[in-house]
Formats: sequence, structure tokens, C-alpha cells
Amino acid sequence: MSKGVDFKAILNKFQINEIVDHTLIYDRKIYIDIFHKVKQIRMKKLESRKKALSGAVTALILVIASVIIALVVVGFAFGLFGAFSTTPNIHLVSAYIQNGVLYITVSNTGSASGEILGVIVQAGGSATSVSLTTAVTVSAGGSATISVAFSVSLSGLTLTPGEQVTFQVVTNTGESVSGVATVLS
Repeated sequence: MSKGVDFKAILNKFQINEIVDHTLIYDRKIYIDIFHKVKQIRMKKLESRKKALSGAVTALILVIASVIIALVVVGFAFGLFGAFSTTPNIHLVSAYIQNGVLYITVSNTGSASGEILGVIVQAGGSATSVSLTTAVTVSAGGSATISVAFSVSLSGLTLTPGEQVTFQVVTNTGESVSGVATVLS
């Protein structure tokens, strides 16, 4: 007869928590069958563990997703995604004054056309508002040059070459674009 094996000790070794008969096993064939059964049960437990993500990986994925969502929300809130906006975005390109005429070049980087309604000129401690007879349309992605003639007697301004004149361009959206023009002559 072969040496006896404690079945409960084998199950404890493989961390199998099942109710087992406490008798000793003397037959080698039964021992091998039980060993294979224990091995199959243990392999099934290992396979079930491999299918799931660990807690650390899950937490990392959630943090990354949260950061991406936060960036998208901030981008929309502050208008960083200009392609989705349908408003004009008018910027000053250049400005100068020559022979009593203020020349202003603006560009529109928005996705909709915008209109220039008027100009407010500030020089010599006074301000003069000039309304355009016809609104100047600046198409989306385009640019336009506005010329505003003002006489010294009408505006009360005295302009000397080299002087800096502050102005604001008023648009149809109620926004204004500020700039500085230099008097050339």
C-alpha cells in the first residue's frame, strides 16, 4: 500500500475552500484525479482574474477621461474652437491718417460676415464719432479698408504729422475694435 496523503492539506495548499472528506487517500489513481481536479479549479480562478482590469488602470482611465472632458468644456466656454462659432471676429490690420483721411484696414477671422457701422476718433483731448453712410461689409475670412474723411472745422481736431490718434471701429455686433493711427501728413 502506498503512503497516505492528507486531502485537506492539498486543498489548503491550492487555496480551495470546499468541504472535503477528512479521510486519508491511499490510492494513487484517486490522488492523481484529485490533483488534476484541483489544478483545473485553480486555472479557472486565474483565467477569471485575467479578464478584468485592475483598479489602478481603471482609475487612470477615469482621470484621463475627466481631464479631456474638462478641456473640451473650457475650450467651448472660452471660444477656443472658432470653427464652431457663427459670429464675425474682426481684427485691426493697419491704420494711418493722410491728408485728413483715416485709413483703417480690418480682417475678419470669424465664420460669418460682419459690418463696420462707424468710427470714433479720439485726439487732442476730444472725441469725434463718424457714422458711415453705408456699412462696410467684411466677409468671413476676408479683409476691408475703411476710409473716413473728417475736416478740421467739423471735428475741431488739429492733426500734426507724427501724432498718434486713438480710434474705435464699431461693428454690427455691438463690439468695438480699438487701434492707434499715426498722422503721416
